[in-house]
Amino acid sequence: RRRIVVHARRVNIEHLLAEGKTQQALDFLDAQSSLSDKEQVLRIQLLMALSEFDQASEQIAALPEDLRSSDSVRPLLATLHIAQELDAVDLDEEAIKKQRDANPDDPGTLYQMALCYIVKHQSEQAMDCLLACIACDSEWKEGAAKTLLLDLFETIRSEETLVKEYRKKLYRLLH
Repeated sequence: RRRIVVHARRVNIEHLLAEGKTQQALDFLDAQSSLSDKEQVLRIQLLMALSEFDQASEQIAALPEDLRSSDSVRPLLATLHIAQELDAVDLDEEAIKKQRDANPDDPGTLYQMALCYIVKHQSEQAMDCLLACIACDSEWKEGAAKTLLLDLFETIRSEETLVKEYRKKLYRLLH
């Protein structure tokens, strides 16, 4: 019986999402008395899609430890961290490019350039900037570039070949 109910809920949610009704899908989940682990993860994804990052963060913190460290939640944590990084800075790409041209070895500028590439979904260019930042100063801002690079690996892990290539580059750079 429970499996049938969960399946019916999933079908309703998929229908709402297919129609672009993210908020209604979230409202539908919120109206349920209890959620399966998959539905809890989906709820977090919906919150993030609606840019409700604080609520998503609270929901992740409230998950049981085994679910919080699962393969389905780790990419959400990484995406949340990247979103928080993007929210914390004002990205004027042209100004950052000028700064990079004037001082190509400045870790702060390389980091901001990586964020610009992330916004434009240019993962490879972002990873190149982050590796350059690490090469300049691996401990800049307590290893922020390495942390962001690892988060990026987690969010684009579907691009397995690219992630493997850049993991090797990171390893060679650090050893």
